[in-house]
Amino acid sequence: MKVFFKNFKKNLFIFFKDPLKNLEIEPQIKKALYEMNFTKLTPIQKKALPNGIKNRDIIGQAQTGTGKTAAFLTIIFSGLMKKKAAHKNPRALILAPTRELVAQIYKEALKIGAYTNIETAYFYGGEYCSIQRTSLKKNPAVIVATPGRLLAFIQDKTVFLKNIEIFVIDEADRMLDMGFMPDVRRIERAIPPKEKRQTLFFSATLPKKVTAFALSWTKNPKEIRINPENITSGNILQKIYLVTSEEKFPILLNFLKKKKAKNCIIFTNQKYVAEKIYKQLIRYKINCRLLTGDIPQNKRLRALGDFQKGRADVMIATDVAARGLHIENVSHVINYNIPNKAENYVHRIGRTGRAGKKGKSISFACQEDSFYIPAIEKYTDSKFQCEYPPEEWLKLPPLPAPARESVKKAKKLSSKHKKKKPRTSAIKNKKIKTSPRTKKIPVRQFPKTVYENGKMYRVDPEKA
Repeated sequence: MKVFFKNFKKNLFIFFKDPLKNLEIEPQIKKALYEMNFTKLTPIQKKALPNGIKNRDIIGQAQTGTGKTAAFLTIIFSGLMKKKAAHKNPRALILAPTRELVAQIYKEALKIGAYTNIETAYFYGGEYCSIQRTSLKKNPAVIVATPGRLLAFIQDKTVFLKNIEIFVIDEADRMLDMGFMPDVRRIERAIPPKEKRQTLFFSATLPKKVTAFALSWTKNPKEIRINPENITSGNILQKIYLVTSEEKFPILLNFLKKKKAKNCIIFTNQKYVAEKIYKQLIRYKINCRLLTGDIPQNKRLRALGDFQKGRADVMIATDVAARGLHIENVSHVINYNIPNKAENYVHRIGRTGRAGKKGKSISFACQEDSFYIPAIEKYTDSKFQCEYPPEEWLKLPPLPAPARESVKKAKKLSSKHKKKKPRTSAIKNKKIKTSPRTKKIPVRQFPKTVYENGKMYRVDPEKA
């Protein structure tokens, strides 16, 4: 009965207040969006959808977590359903900078296109090419890919992009930071010219260089900028603790234990720092996962899935997880290291406070990290209140009993394997044993030829 009344209320809401009633979207797509609880349009969706459905190019900027992915996927599927193609080549191409973002866009595309006959495929590194080639047998109309892997398939003549109708670049500023723009240029030359396609640019920030690329690849675009002056969300409470580098881990551990923080993401600047924190937290029985670029792709997706589904309370990550990933109900974002780029700070804290919910951002600023604070304040047009952490957080709590015993065992095992060096006095007093002299082996003497009185004789010395 609860499920019946829940669906009944939902259908009543859609009947009286349909957010998509003024948009020319196919019924199959609307049905999928309603099942995804698509009951209200965000500001970027209100401006992007009417223009995108009418085949107009878009350059869009909005804060993270405002529904940009759902906007361009709805434009793609509605555009492809209105026109039926006679060929079996891909018709829409979406480029994203990271593997995790490609996987997320692919999952969203499967949901939005659930009631259509449009197939979607994904291409990214870290997985065997043969596995991804098998998806081409279904003749996908939509491709989501990272630039490197897609270029490899283009060079192998595995993928043909001559019939692309819609071209989407997601997180274009990240493409520029990661050095993907030369690859994106090559891909842009392999697809039809801008006059024969629809081009969509979506990102949280649009620097001048990215805007220049966007203007050169689009025709009469509609520029949409949602609250560009408010880069960070007002739902995020930001706090900075002034600490030393040695105090960071004790404060982090005490914060996680005393606040009982769940759905928490910890960001670091270096991979080895993330691995070190992960090992230390495991020793203190903290349910956490690790997400860095060195981890194999299948393990990265598994760690991300565990965190998204609530099977892990904490995730330690580098900036791999800072861009575009939608993770629901993230309560805290902790910057173990303050990023050296202000844009990365905005993207990191944007993992919390999404969809109108409140979130908290905590940053640890040591002597080196404090140099980046003025640049972040200038970029975000805000002033941070720096404070010192509570004194009781500076003490590292004792290890749990099982962990303590395992550490002792490890020390004992390491001490057993160590070779003990003898003292110098013992070496001096010790008598060195010498081996007895071996007997000399007689050398065999061979017969000799002797000339005497004009005659030759053979003389054997051993018989003589």
